[in-house]
Amino acid sequence: MTSPRTAARRKRNLAVRSSVHPGLREEPAGDPGGPEPRAGGPVGRPRQVLTPRWPAWAGMVLCVAGLGLAAYLTDVHFQGAAPACPLSGGIVDCGAVVTSRWSAILGIPVPVLGLVFFAGMLPLQTPTAWRSPRRLVRWGRLGACAVGIGMILWLISAELFLIGKICIDCTTVHALTFALFCTTLFGTLATSPEPDWGA
Repeated sequence: MTSPRTAARRKRNLAVRSSVHPGLREEPAGDPGGPEPRAGGPVGRPRQVLTPRWPAWAGMVLCVAGLGLAAYLTDVHFQGAAPACPLSGGIVDCGAVVTSRWSAILGIPVPVLGLVFFAGMLPLQTPTAWRSPRRLVRWGRLGACAVGIGMILWLISAELFLIGKICIDCTTVHALTFALFCTTLFGTLATSPEPDWGA
């Protein structure tokens, strides 16, 4: 049983904390051993991570652009046609790249992999996802971008050393993937520290 002095002291401490952190609520009087209210909101409610706005908006723009270009290359692939290739000539030959044996990985066309990548990254780049305190969202987003970087490094190597030609459309997708990795990396570094109780 809580003594009047202890109850008064707890009430006074709660009043002080509430003035600094609005949103705290008093614990039930009959549960003196219950959990202390957290300073980020009501008891047990996850706190959102503080993050600047630019990573989400930049990420979504890059994902939409990459999604559109990957969709175009996927459509061209299944039609069996060569994509429009600006500056075609010399080392630049989009048709040679997209029809080479290196244009598929484990039987899956590279444009389809790009389509899946950008489609999967888009929901992870929304403002809601960026404010999520969950480690799975935070590090999964960055890890997926790192996988994308590894993929484009392999594809660039294949173009330069195995095919001997460069595809401008593919290079644009590579540039979008690299930019997405940079915005995700620096956006993650710019966010507030992750709550230690987050899942």
